[in-house]
Amino acid sequence: MGQRHYETVVGAQIMLKKAESLERMVALVGESELSPENQLLYKRAKKLKNFMTQSFYVAEEQTGRKGVYVPLKDTVEGVAAIITGKYDQIPDTRFMFIGRAEEATNG
Repeated sequence: MGQRHYETVVGAQIMLKKAESLERMVALVGESELSPENQLLYKRAKKLKNFMTQSFYVAEEQTGRKGVYVPLKDTVEGVAAIITGKYDQIPDTRFMFIGRAEEATNG
C-alpha cells in the first residue's frame, strides 16, 4: 500500500466515523440543522458510501447487475476526489452502482 492509498483510507475512515456520529442528529432534526461544515461532511460521506456500491463480479448473481473491473488506483483516486470535494456539486445518488467516480458526472 502506497502513501496516497494509506492517506486516502485514513481520510475516508475519519469522514465516515464523523458522519456516523451525525446520523442520529440528522434523523431527529434533519440535515439542514447541521452546521455548514457538518452538512458538507455528511453529504460527502453519503457520496462515499454510495460509491462503495461498485458492481463486483462476485455479486452479479445477488444484485442482477453486471460486474465491472475497476483498478485499485482508480478507486483510490475516486475516494480521494470525493473526500476533497471534487464532486460536491454532483448528487450523492449518482454514485450508486458505478465503477469509476467520474462516471457520476455522466448524467
